[in-house]
Amino acid sequence: MSKTLTKGLIYSSIGRYGNFIITLLVNIVLSRILTPAEYGQVTALQIFITFFQLMSSAGIGIAIVQRRDITKSDIESIYSFSIIMSIVLAATFPLVGILVDLFYKDTVYFGISSAFSVAVLFYGLVVVPNAVLTKKLKFFAINIIQIVTIIFGAIIGIISAYSNLGAYSLVLMTIAITSLDFVLKSYLAHLRPGPLHLKSLKKIFDFAVNILVSDSLKYFSQNIDNILVGKVYGPTALGNYGKAYQLLRYPNYLISGVFVSVLGPVLASKKDDINYLKDFYYKLLLALSYVAFGISAFFFVNAQPIIEFLFGTQWSEAVTPFKILSLSVWVQILFSIIGPMFEIRDTTKHWRILTQINTIIMILFIVIGIMMGSLSKLSFAVTTGFIITYVISNYFLAKYVFNISSFVILKKLVKPLLLFISCFIVLEFSKNVTQSLFIHDFFYLLVNGIIMVGFSCCFVVLFGDVKNIISIFKESDE
Repeated sequence: MSKTLTKGLIYSSIGRYGNFIITLLVNIVLSRILTPAEYGQVTALQIFITFFQLMSSAGIGIAIVQRRDITKSDIESIYSFSIIMSIVLAATFPLVGILVDLFYKDTVYFGISSAFSVAVLFYGLVVVPNAVLTKKLKFFAINIIQIVTIIFGAIIGIISAYSNLGAYSLVLMTIAITSLDFVLKSYLAHLRPGPLHLKSLKKIFDFAVNILVSDSLKYFSQNIDNILVGKVYGPTALGNYGKAYQLLRYPNYLISGVFVSVLGPVLASKKDDINYLKDFYYKLLLALSYVAFGISAFFFVNAQPIIEFLFGTQWSEAVTPFKILSLSVWVQILFSIIGPMFEIRDTTKHWRILTQINTIIMILFIVIGIMMGSLSKLSFAVTTGFIITYVISNYFLAKYVFNISSFVILKKLVKPLLLFISCFIVLEFSKNVTQSLFIHDFFYLLVNGIIMVGFSCCFVVLFGDVKNIISIFKESDE
């Protein structure tokens, strides 16, 4: 088990970190060519693009990976259903542009959404081939494809931006990535559509529906703020707020995302071994908590140089939202490993109920934040909502997955929280010293990053948690 997990983590890390580096470099280039308003136009539609992506997936991919009674003929039948659904969703997406035009009282969104419908089509078509590769534990192929496609898309996006295509350069980049992703994964999966059989769909229906509802609610609860910011404050404010939010999602993508992408297929055979899963989760939670709280402290202290170094001074209005929202980075990282536990234990019904509760709470805090009248107050409200929903999520995880008290899980965050406070103090002190020594933001951030990592490692060693973290990878395969 451990060898398979470790191999999966290595391949996942290659794909994700390669994707991150390329995406970040492209983002840096495009942020100096495109305006916040142009980014805001795409951000307004990106919310719905991801929702359509969730609809096209419909929990099908996860269901194929997790269910052991799925045959090859079942997968071929499900693939045919997925193709039909993808075509319907792609044809429908331009209507979203019309609605967004009416909502924002503008005329640019229909054209952009019509172009984006091509990407929506490929998002849907690749779901089943990707699930087949994941089920077969083909992590190396999946992540190499990820790097290849992002490079291809980056070239298209930069050329388009320099050709003065504005927001459409981001659209063309997305189309290039999704189309090549589909072509390569379909070829490697050796998959073809088969006859439609209702019995094949019934095998995954309950599981898939719970995942679809949960993912859809979760996504909208975390993105309705973008819709309201664009409506109330305009596309420029949305561009700044979206840029801050986007940057804060990178740690989740790069750290916990590496684990999330392999946990389901690797731990599926441990579904009924609750003690093994519980012990594994404790160790993973501890390891990710130390990293997550350290990053939150680093982002909070160094918000301005991070934004200005990466994107330029024209994004200065994104600094305050980024600073406040950085206090939720640890929540986003730790929250992402909760869902897979529900999926592995096949308790997706409770996961759906939890997501419904969390959605109501997040929408409430977002609306309150919007009514307060500024991006900084909205950011504070969103951060508060994240923390509250995380506490509730731990209660559901403890009760319905592990059958324990939620305080057992929350107590494991005490030492990482102490690390956050300690890092904050150390970084504030080092900030005053290093700012006078290093004029350029790059060297300033590099030195303070080294200080943060060094201090965190000493903290973990001092509290004797190194063995617990390493043990995640030390257990022998069965």
